[in-house]
Amino acid sequence: MKKTENRTTKKIQVYLNHLYYKGKKDSTIAAYRADLKSFESYLRDSYPSVDDFAKIQVKHLSDFRKLLVEKEFKKSTIKRKIDVLHAFFEYLVENETVKTNPCEKLLMNKLESRAELEFNYLTMNQVRLIVANATHNRDTCYRDLAMLKLVVYAGFKKNEVMDLKNGDIDAPNQMVQIRGRMIPVNKEVSLALQSIHEGKVAEAEDYVFKSNGEKMSQRTFTNVIERTNKTPGLDIDFKINSEVLRNSFCIHLAKNGVGIIEISELSGITDGNRLAEIEKYIVRDTKDIG
Repeated sequence: MKKTENRTTKKIQVYLNHLYYKGKKDSTIAAYRADLKSFESYLRDSYPSVDDFAKIQVKHLSDFRKLLVEKEFKKSTIKRKIDVLHAFFEYLVENETVKTNPCEKLLMNKLESRAELEFNYLTMNQVRLIVANATHNRDTCYRDLAMLKLVVYAGFKKNEVMDLKNGDIDAPNQMVQIRGRMIPVNKEVSLALQSIHEGKVAEAEDYVFKSNGEKMSQRTFTNVIERTNKTPGLDIDFKINSEVLRNSFCIHLAKNGVGIIEISELSGITDGNRLAEIEKYIVRDTKDIG
């Protein structure tokens, strides 16, 4: 792991030095450093075998962009980060460090952006179906089921699930602390969280969701969510990811009479455009949700 960090970190630093000698402002260099470091961190968590920028493929960049979309970055921010990567790989090509610039094939047209941000969601019957089929792996079934329920029944974001610690859970009162406040969860979620450590002592500072004894990685989280796409009998024309599950959570709240302000507070969604999209679906579709 350390070898991977050193190899990629060195190339980033060489590029930043290049920007400095070209007369770029300190603020510009700092912004480039932050964006390149975030991509490096993403590689380390999601693709640990990609230990050099010469191994980067379009898929790695596409998955990185999808992650930014899931984390609700603004379109302008996502475009800036991709532009920084494009300039960085262009430099690597010019210096014969890589053969081609993988960003060239990463389209940023409006049509693709709209497709990625399309507001898809599952009906309650479909949610029940994927939850009922989420316990196929006997070794991790309690962990995977609790994680899935946190996303679809409580609206947790990926990083909120991964960062959750045992001390954040108030099981008797069915509350979980995230974003600096206590969020109510239903009985299903509360029982699922308790089942992870059934019969074991759970240290308050330990992470709830682990993989091989360590904090769960983004790749493991994504794999668990993506397995729901293989649910037998699930008839949908889109791919399930964590945002589809969070969208479903918001719509089902609306069906039960919850207003847009409270939905925002419970889900953590604060972007005005996204809330407007949710509100539009509330008005149009809540009567048709099964």
